[in-house]
Amino acid sequence: ITAIETSSGDVEENSLLLSLAEQHEKNTNYKVNTIVADSQYGTVDNFRKCAQRDIKSHMSDLSLKQPNRNPDIFDEKKFIYDKIRDIYICPNNENLTRRKHKKQRQAYEYYASVKVCRNCLMKSECTKGNFRTIKRHYNQEVIDKARAEASSLEAKRDRVRRKWLMEGSFADAANNH
Repeated sequence: ITAIETSSGDVEENSLLLSLAEQHEKNTNYKVNTIVADSQYGTVDNFRKCAQRDIKSHMSDLSLKQPNRNPDIFDEKKFIYDKIRDIYICPNNENLTRRKHKKQRQAYEYYASVKVCRNCLMKSECTKGNFRTIKRHYNQEVIDKARAEASSLEAKRDRVRRKWLMEGSFADAANNH
């Protein structure tokens, strides 16, 4: 164990990830190159922070564990982001424009108008509401790259190894010491 953090129950432990990495670096004099963790740590914020520090993200992606908003509608990957015009283009070639800034969540929301969605032949496949929204985080490209790294074969192998090696030692300590 090279780093430890004790917190109250109202602190989300995933928010402590980078402070633990910094503590590890200070205690060992080794730079953290890769972080291996379960899905609780695989948040947008942690992916972004790891990428900014040039740390490989071998954390399981939390968004893959959460129940899909609705499996019967188009996944956000079906929408194309046009960086030049700062819009998303839906599968029916309509534009979703940026309308809300979610400063706390470090994201923007893009909407198609109610009128566009109401007249769309693909509406039932795209939204169950009156219109479709897409969320885009600050540094989305960085987050997407970190998520791709987290889905790599190497990352999956690291998580399997972590599961039996680390979780097993935690269970042994809890049960026998």
